[in-house]
Amino acid sequence: NVQEEILLKRHCSRSEALGMLGVFGSIICCVQAFVLEGHALRTTEWSARDVGCLLGFQICLFGIYVLASIFLQMSDSAVFNMSLLTCDVYSIIFSWQVQHKHISWTYGLAFGLTLSGLVWYHRQPAPVE
Repeated sequence: NVQEEILLKRHCSRSEALGMLGVFGSIICCVQAFVLEGHALRTTEWSARDVGCLLGFQICLFGIYVLASIFLQMSDSAVFNMSLLTCDVYSIIFSWQVQHKHISWTYGLAFGLTLSGLVWYHRQPAPVE
C-alpha cells in the first residue's frame, strides 16, 4: 500500500499504477503457483463452477484494487491500513447477534486502541511535501 501510494501521488497515473500492479502481480503469482501448486493444478479436474468461482474472485480483487487506488489518491496508506483493521467489527457484530457467540473483552480493547490510533492520526495536520 505504501509503494502504491508513492506511485499514485508522485510518479504516475492511476491507470499506469494499476497496470504495473496487474502485470507484475500476475507474473509473481503465476511463478509462485507453478512452483508451489504445480502438481495440484495439473491434476485438478476443472468444472464450470470452479472456473466461475475463480473468475468471481478475480472480479472482486479487481474492484478492491481499483477502489484502493482511488482511496490512496485522496488519503494516506497509513489511514488505509488502520481502516482495514477496523473491518472485523462487522464479523464480530454478526457473530454476536446472529450466532449468539460470546465476544472477548480483548477484542473490544483492540478495537478501541485501533480507533483511537485512527482518530489520533487524523488530529495531526497533513504532511507537506
